[in-house]
Amino acid sequence: MRKIILTVWLLLLAACGAAETALPGFDDFSPGYRCLSGRIASGETVAAETVIAPEAAFYIRDVSVLSDLFSGLVIETRTGTDADAQTTVMTLRDGGQTLETAALRTSGEETLLSLGGRTLRLPPEWLRSAVPHGIPDALGITDFSLPEMPAIGLTRFARMPLEELAALIGDGGLGGVACEAESAADGGLSRLTLSGQLPTGLFPGDGPWTVEGTLSRGSGKAPRDTAELAFSCGEGNALTLTCSTQYKASEAKKDRQGTLTRTTRARLSGKVGGNGVSFDLSLKEKNAWRLEGGALSEKITVSTKLDWQDRTPEHSALRLGNGNVTAEETFAVTSTEGEADAWTDETSLKLYMTGDKALAGRITIAARLGGDAPAFPSAGAEAADGGVLMQELRSAGARIAQRLYSRLGKKSQGTITKGL
Repeated sequence: MRKIILTVWLLLLAACGAAETALPGFDDFSPGYRCLSGRIASGETVAAETVIAPEAAFYIRDVSVLSDLFSGLVIETRTGTDADAQTTVMTLRDGGQTLETAALRTSGEETLLSLGGRTLRLPPEWLRSAVPHGIPDALGITDFSLPEMPAIGLTRFARMPLEELAALIGDGGLGGVACEAESAADGGLSRLTLSGQLPTGLFPGDGPWTVEGTLSRGSGKAPRDTAELAFSCGEGNALTLTCSTQYKASEAKKDRQGTLTRTTRARLSGKVGGNGVSFDLSLKEKNAWRLEGGALSEKITVSTKLDWQDRTPEHSALRLGNGNVTAEETFAVTSTEGEADAWTDETSLKLYMTGDKALAGRITIAARLGGDAPAFPSAGAEAADGGVLMQELRSAGARIAQRLYSRLGKKSQGTITKGL
C-alpha cells in the first residue's frame, strides 16, 4: 500500500502540475516557490526553525501537558551539500539551552549518524531498523527501498508536465508504457494517451501491473487539467484514478495585484488483493500576490482534505481502515527580480482515525537559503547494526524525555505521574 500511495502521488503531481513568467500564472503558479525549489535542488544550504503547537495526540486526555511540554521549544535544522555529501544537523533548543543535537551525512552508499557523542556507520537496512518492531510486517512492507523513477523536474505547484512525461516514456523511463501525444495550438502538448506495463515495484504483488488512460492539459481563460487512468494486475487487483484541476485568475493591473486559484479533486478506488480501497482528495490552492517596487510578494493558502477507506485485513487490524485528514497551510515568500532566499510556512492539521481525533496541531517554519554547509562531527565512525541503532535511538529518546520533564511545571509533572 505504501508503494501504491507513492505512485499515486507521482501521478497526481503530474496531473496537477512551470514556465517562465514574471507574475503568477497558470503555467507558473508561484515564481517565488519555483526559485526556492531550484536553489534547493542545486544544493544550496537551507536553515530552518520549526515550532510545534500540539492540540491533540492520539489518546492523551490532558492536552495542556503537551502545550507545556512544547512551550518554548525550537527545532533548528541546517542542510547543505559539500564535496558530494549531504549533511543535516538538527538541534533541539529551549531558549539558549541545547537539549539534543543529531547529525546525518549521506555520501554515495555510506550513511553516517552522529548522536549522543557517537558516530555510527549505518547498514543499508537502517531505516527498517529504526521503525518500531512489527509495523513493517503488519503493513506488508518487505523492504524500504523506493522504486527507481527517473526525475522529470516536478516541484510542488508545478502544472501537468506533458512534454517531460512524453520524453520520459520515450526513453523507456516508465518500463513498457507507451504514449500517443496530441499537440496544442501553441505547439505544446495537450493530451497524452498511455498504455502498457509499468516498472516492477511500483505496486504490490508479484505480477506486472498495466496502465491505460489519458492525461489532458486544458487551455483558455479558465483551463482544466484532467487525468483518467486505470491500473490492473490479474484478478482482484484493479484501480482507477480520476483527477481534475480547475484554474481561475483575476488581476488588478492598476496596482499590480491579483489572485490565482486552482481546485483539484482526485479519486483512487478499486481493489487490491480482492479488498476494496478508495482515496478521495480535495485540494484548493490560492495565491494572493502583489508586485510593488520590483518585489513580488506571494501568500499562498492551501486547503487539503483526504478521506480513505481500506478494507485490507492487515490495515483494518491496525485501525487504519478508514479516516480523514484536513490541513490548512499558509506559505509566504517575497522575491526581488526573480530571486528569493527566505520563506515562512504555517500548517494546521487534523487527523481522524475510525471516527476518533488522533492528531491535531500547528507547525510553523521559518527558513532561509545561503551560507556554508553544516559541519559533520569528526569523530571516527563505528559500524552499527540495527540493534546498536535502536539502542542509541532509545537512549536519545530517554535523554530528551528527561530534559523535557525537568522543565515542566509541578502541575504538569503531577498529571504525568497520575497518567495521561
